[in-house]
Amino acid sequence: MSPPAPSSGTPPPPAPPRPPPPPPRSDAEHGVAKLMRGVTPAMVREGIYTASYLGLAPVVKEALRDDYGLTESTAFAGSALFAGLFAGTATHPFDTAKTRMQANLGGGDPRYASTLATFSTLLREGGVSSLYLGFVPRTLRLCMAVGVLNVAKDTISSAYLAVTGRAAPQ
Repeated sequence: MSPPAPSSGTPPPPAPPRPPPPPPRSDAEHGVAKLMRGVTPAMVREGIYTASYLGLAPVVKEALRDDYGLTESTAFAGSALFAGLFAGTATHPFDTAKTRMQANLGGGDPRYASTLATFSTLLREGGVSSLYLGFVPRTLRLCMAVGVLNVAKDTISSAYLAVTGRAAPQ
């Protein structure tokens, strides 16, 4: 054996990092139909949420401003909180069901095979409270999202009306 080579004082360069593994192919592993898993509760959830920020928030804002004399910014914040709380309360059970169904992507657990089976399982195993696990952080996020989306909607609507020369509806 030969003696080790003298060290130059610098450590050897690190080995190059391994490339990450490719993402799992859900369509190849479970079939294309599995990509639609949880779509029914997701559609219900999104319908209620969209109605909240497009329909409920502006009505509440107007009522807070006109009927209660709040400033525009206070009425805006109040309407975002109200609409977000309504949306969170009404949609959270559907979001929970969707998440459980999507987590059972392989379909191995028949308790989560359909929307109805998922709701039945959740209610039987944990009661109504199981439908609202994670409610507070999600609802706080929804309140903020309602505010952001309404600012965006108002900005885009104002720009469109300015470009087209139309007046805002009263």
